[in-house]
Amino acid sequence: MFTHGLIDSHCHFSNDDSKNLVDFMQSSFIGSFSGFIDAATNLRQIEWNLRNQHFLKKFTAGIHPLDCSKSKDLLDKIVESAELGLLIGIGEIGLDRRFLD
Repeated sequence: MFTHGLIDSHCHFSNDDSKNLVDFMQSSFIGSFSGFIDAATNLRQIEWNLRNQHFLKKFTAGIHPLDCSKSKDLLDKIVESAELGLLIGIGEIGLDRRFLD
């Protein structure tokens, strides 16, 4: 998958539809990064990742616990992406200290 160097394991490229994304990734690859993992947290971000595949970028997808009751379409898209072999991770996203109370 990724061959050498550092991996940015939690980026949000899908939040920025920048046309310079490929240039950025390739210039970083020449430096020390060997890959990027975009963290998709909604349907739009998953669809963006499906449209913008690149050998330096993989993606993960998850559903925030507060969104579970309204996430049928998102879950369907996660399953579809996984069945195509396009995801490298699936899981819950968003648990943090503020929910410990």
